Amino acid sequence: MRMRSGMTLVELLIVLVIIGILGAVTLRTVDVTRERANYDKTMKSMQRLANAIAGNPDLVTEGRRSDFGFVGDVGRMPTSLEELRRNISNNPSWNGPYVRLPFTGDSTSFKTDAWGQEFQYLPDLGTIISLANGRFPLTFQTTPDTAFLFQNSVSGTITDNQGNPPGDQAPTMTVRLWVTNPTTGQLIHYDTTPGRDGSYAFGAPNQRVAAGNHMMAVVRGTSDSLTKWISVLPRVGTVVDFRFGYQLAGALRLIPGTNFAVPGLIASDDVVFEVTNNSTSTVKLDTIWFHGSNPTAFCESLFIDNRPQWQWTFGSVNRAGVNDPMGFSVTSFEDSVLGGAKMRVKLARFNTDAIAQVGVPKDMHGDTIRLKFSDGSFIDVPVP
Repeated sequence: MRMRSGMTLVELLIVLVIIGILGAVTLRTVDVTRERANYDKTMKSMQRLANAIAGNPDLVTEGRRSDFGFVGDVGRMPTSLEELRRNISNNPSWNGPYVRLPFTGDSTSFKTDAWGQEFQYLPDLGTIISLANGRFPLTFQTTPDTAFLFQNSVSGTITDNQGNPPGDQAPTMTVRLWVTNPTTGQLIHYDTTPGRDGSYAFGAPNQRVAAGNHMMAVVRGTSDSLTKWISVLPRVGTVVDFRFGYQLAGALRLIPGTNFAVPGLIASDDVVFEVTNNSTSTVKLDTIWFHGSNPTAFCESLFIDNRPQWQWTFGSVNRAGVNDPMGFSVTSFEDSVLGGAKMRVKLARFNTDAIAQVGVPKDMHGDTIRLKFSDGSFIDVPVP
């Protein structure tokens, strides 16, 4: 009996079919892997472009974000991706290049995806698009809304070394914020005058504040100023407080621990506190204002050093409420606080209604009364 060796034609065909199937599967796997790698590489390239445009939020120096990219320097979106590589508009605020080129002489690869096609860039929308393989394009937003990059707010308060606002000195102050003019690239500044309570604010619609690092200053007079570098984050209201190292306005200050409330004659509380004159000059007073008391607390009587000083400047039928003046008659010493001396103030007969003989007695415990004296002093009196 003779043994057969080798393969029949049918067997050979079966082997070839199997090899073909395995080869097709392998090629398909390679294609899928290559496509995935291209997508990953393209997404990383788009992220680098986004960081070049609007900055990398993870870069922080001394607790403050240090990188805001092209937008932070120039104050606008780049008109093209090429503007990230060279200063095509001769803008004096341009501080690039904002993209890293892989090797010398390469000036285009940062603008192309992993398939070798140039990115599409829509500056008004802050959008970068890759057509990818033609079937599944990629879209990358440098920011959810470009308005977030340019419509930001900066606000805060100005106080002195005692924590008091500037009061009557506020009109002598200027709060200044430097920004980049998006058209010329030159530094310009916005100015505002703080309120008597020390508050100020910049932002839309009057000021265009781009995300980035900016310089701010509070200027008082011709030579005195406080200066800070601030980071304005997109979509986040930036709060910047300034504190002078000396007393700004008014000589009167609350003596801590002298403020308390006691039951009055008509079951309401009397608020008692003492102020001191920190200056060497005599402070003369003729009016005290309620500037921020509880809106349901109305005061009927004012005593200075246990002497009644009540004379309403607007009539005798209403008690004093928020922003009401309490005027009193001018005498030789009753309206004055000598330099270095102190004055005892008592606000008596609080009620829940402004009209005399109406409402119920007011419990003042837990309230805070803000008083403005005619010399410009602001005093917050918390009632324990």
